[in-house]
Amino acid sequence: MEDLEIKKQDEEGEVIDLVAVARTLLHRWWLILLIMVAVGAVAYAGSSFLIDPSYCSGFTAYINNNKEQLTESVSSQDITAARSLVSTYGTIIQSRSVVEEAIERARADCTYEDLKGAVTVQAVDDTEIIQVDVVTKNAGLSYDMARALQKVASKKIFEITEAGSMSVINSARYPEEIYSPDYRKIALISALAAGLLVCAALLLREWMDDRVKGADGLEEIYGIPVLGVIHDLASAGYRNGAYGYGKKE
Repeated sequence: MEDLEIKKQDEEGEVIDLVAVARTLLHRWWLILLIMVAVGAVAYAGSSFLIDPSYCSGFTAYINNNKEQLTESVSSQDITAARSLVSTYGTIIQSRSVVEEAIERARADCTYEDLKGAVTVQAVDDTEIIQVDVVTKNAGLSYDMARALQKVASKKIFEITEAGSMSVINSARYPEEIYSPDYRKIALISALAAGLLVCAALLLREWMDDRVKGADGLEEIYGIPVLGVIHDLASAGYRNGAYGYGKKE
């Protein structure tokens, strides 16, 4: 009967003690923080060394559906047609002929294959305004190509469509900051992941440790009060087979 009661208490006691969890983690807070800082620093240094930064330069332009649109009133049909042409104009800007002419104009030491995928075109907030970006590993190349595309794209679009045109709103600027990757974000995510793993390891170690830790542990397991505690004789001054008082020499 007593064994059954103890087993029942054990089964009912298999709950997560949040106070014990917090105590375990706070007891080792210095270890968690140390590992997080170390992993974050290594991740920052490693990503900075292994991953080359990319730089972005671009411009925004307004899509004109009609070459005479600057002198005439703009209708809703013109705006709708201009929005539908965003993808068409984007394809033209990214085409080989336009990119190669921009490379020649910028006098860049690269080929179309080198810049394939570097030029992106997308609509701004579903409007007739497009954002053209050039992302490369060289800040000067990104800037020179973006400026060259400003000149070449407008001329090529008019030649191909024979009706539409492109008006530049914001010209390309020299990139002052790294576009990607975000080294600080990589370091932060790595540090947080390391902190979570350390916390999980500490809690797993605590959960797998089934040793009884003091009188409170006995009361919690068996549900009966502890009447007395036998202290460690060595720490109590046990010397040469006899009891004593005072500190051990």
